[in-house]
Amino acid sequence: MAIYSVRTVIWFIATILIHFLNNKMKTTIKINDKAVEIELTAEQVEAIKKASEKITDRIKTYEDACKVFGIDPSKIMLTYSDQLSVKDANSIVAFAKLQTIVKALNEGWQPDWSNVNQPKYYPWFKWVGSGAGFSCHVYICGYTHSTVGSRLVFKSSELAEYAGKQFNHLYNDLLSL
Repeated sequence: MAIYSVRTVIWFIATILIHFLNNKMKTTIKINDKAVEIELTAEQVEAIKKASEKITDRIKTYEDACKVFGIDPSKIMLTYSDQLSVKDANSIVAFAKLQTIVKALNEGWQPDWSNVNQPKYYPWFKWVGSGAGFSCHVYICGYTHSTVGSRLVFKSSELAEYAGKQFNHLYNDLLSL
């Protein structure tokens, strides 16, 4: 174990504070096997942290998905007839929320429906008892035929399964009659 003098520790802490107070951080990276010192702003450091996180760690709620696009989640605007039942209205809202969530989880990926070799995944549900609703059972890979809304597909099986479990309540609102 290394032992440092109080003066060294204070210098080290002061150096870190100065870097953060100046909103910059120095780091060394290798380019063509040569060490290059670069300076990053706090925003760049935050962007690097976000890029290194899994999307499923960042998107846990509809509100999290809205943050990705700078959307105010309280301003979801849907116009529908007041003659709709509450279940129908809930289904419309759930679909709108799921569209935002799917778009955020896919991180810019969009399905190419003309490419029969590109897999597209969606959660697969089974009915669990009366009143319990649907439970995410597994994921399904679909090709050019579709048994699900094309706006709600994922680029990977892991994302489809994650969404089916994490946002099960929205899928229940969407799929339940």
